[in-house]
Amino acid sequence: MASLAAASPGGEPGHRGVEDALIRAGELNAVAALLGHDKVDSGDFLGCLRAVIRQMHDGRAGRGVVLRELASESYVNKRHLAAKVVGWTAHAERVVLARTLGARGGLPYDEIRSIRLRVGGRQEKRIGTDTSFGSGRSLRFLALAAVQDGGCLPRRVLEFNTDTRWDRTSRIGQPDLIDAGEARARGPLPGSVAEHLALLLEHDAAVRRTAIARAEAEGLPELAGQLRRLGERVLLIDGLPSGPPVERWHSSAFVRFPGREEAAWTAVRAAGRRSVLACGAPTEHEQAAIGAGESVVLPSGELPGAAELGILPRADVVHRWLPEHGVIVRSIDGGGRGDRAAFRPVHFADDELTSALAFVERMQQTNDAALALEHWERTCAPGLATVQSPATAAGLYALLDAAYAALVG
Repeated sequence: MASLAAASPGGEPGHRGVEDALIRAGELNAVAALLGHDKVDSGDFLGCLRAVIRQMHDGRAGRGVVLRELASESYVNKRHLAAKVVGWTAHAERVVLARTLGARGGLPYDEIRSIRLRVGGRQEKRIGTDTSFGSGRSLRFLALAAVQDGGCLPRRVLEFNTDTRWDRTSRIGQPDLIDAGEARARGPLPGSVAEHLALLLEHDAAVRRTAIARAEAEGLPELAGQLRRLGERVLLIDGLPSGPPVERWHSSAFVRFPGREEAAWTAVRAAGRRSVLACGAPTEHEQAAIGAGESVVLPSGELPGAAELGILPRADVVHRWLPEHGVIVRSIDGGGRGDRAAFRPVHFADDELTSALAFVERMQQTNDAALALEHWERTCAPGLATVQSPATAAGLYALLDAAYAALVG
């Protein structure tokens, strides 16, 4: 059996021993209890958390978590477990939040990525699922993950409905299906990229605000300061594959670049996070601006934060700032147009742009965070979990993330 752990640069995922992970779960649960005001039946929660850890460790969770089996292994009444899982959602999210505190090395940052998940055969009515090329079904998630200590921890996941039959803004959206899904979810379903990003970032900020307020009320100013610094991490959003593939060998219908969609980058700006958003290839207007000398070549050489991110200096890379367009164009000296890519910095002042360049370079590399998220998906298999209720699904996703946070790193 492959071992489990946070992926480190150039290395295979490893794992905490299961007993060590169970102890770690108790420690994280204690910190999470300090950060919330809701009452949680700690015995039942820890029992389920530890049962999921064991299932992840022996590979069963990778085949899909079944609530009745989870109830049996954690000695929780199976008739009450679904309701309990819903009630544990916020607490489980605080367990992951506790795990992100105190990064030990490198330069921590956050990422949002689009991930395509396996889906069980009878889950065609599950919100977010759509038909892939052929007869298979797929489910895409947006994962907001903390990248630190050489690994990657999903902190919040959300079904990514853009360009599927669940998207009201798409020409293939099915209104009757969406109405039924919203009735089950007891609220509107996000459709556009901007709606998904706004929902994901606002929820993450709300969890953090509640935790900060609670830490201050408990007289723990140092903990409150650590939580505030989590909101100061740079956020990276690369191209987001969306929709089910319509051609063989494709993994998605489209790739959405948040730096090109005004509503999307406006939603990120509203969240107040310093961010770098992928824009894809430069537009013709941006190419013309570079040709007309309307760009500013940014300093190269030793980039702030590059060493902590594992970025090696490259003399052939040029970064140009186009103030009229609000983007940085990265190009290879002597290369063609195909060697150019654009990025939109958000909440970076003009005199801070060089501090965004190391993150631009990070997004251009083969990313260990992406590999770690693939490992998370194989370990947790959230798309295979046997739940239909959106509220129960959200609670179970949070529980899976909390168990993974205790198991890795």
